[in-house]
Amino acid sequence: TSLGTGAFAGCRSLQALLLPDGVRSIGESLCEGCTSLAEIRIPDGVTAVPARAFADCRALKAAVLPDSVTTVGESTFAGCTALEQVTLSGQITELPESLFRDTPKLSGIALPQTLYTIGAGCFAGSGLTSIELPDSVNLIGASAFQNCAELASVRLPSGLTEVARYLFAGCTSLTAITLPGTLQSIGDHAFYHS
Repeated sequence: TSLGTGAFAGCRSLQALLLPDGVRSIGESLCEGCTSLAEIRIPDGVTAVPARAFADCRALKAAVLPDSVTTVGESTFAGCTALEQVTLSGQITELPESLFRDTPKLSGIALPQTLYTIGAGCFAGSGLTSIELPDSVNLIGASAFQNCAELASVRLPSGLTEVARYLFAGCTSLTAITLPGTLQSIGDHAFYHS
């Protein structure tokens, strides 16, 4: 069973979407702009959560991505201003661009040990207070943590060679950062106004 692109997009009164076990595929922008959506259930068997699937669901407080999920699209949870808790699948290798952009209540997240890439702007404007990146991460895109005003401490992965431009710009609470010995370059404005 599959759900098409934008199947529930803009349903502003929709409060819960509990997908049955038979669902295997969901479309882009599935619930984008469902401003009252507070509860979602993604069944085991879904392998991809595509771009903007839950973007701008301003009442959504928690999301669980089952272990069957191996890919997540860009901006999937962008603008989910009430989002406090996310459980990521242990199979995910990449967190794409703007995945958690503008999620001010998301104060922490456990990242899977399978993670290799964090996309540009992935956590920009989120409420993260600290983050420990797994040593498997070898690429972090520009502005990934930009304007995380509550971010106080960061431990970068041991194999990272580059701190991208604007990576921690605007992180005004940043008091501690652990840089790896493998670091070769720090990009323009990486810690600007931090």
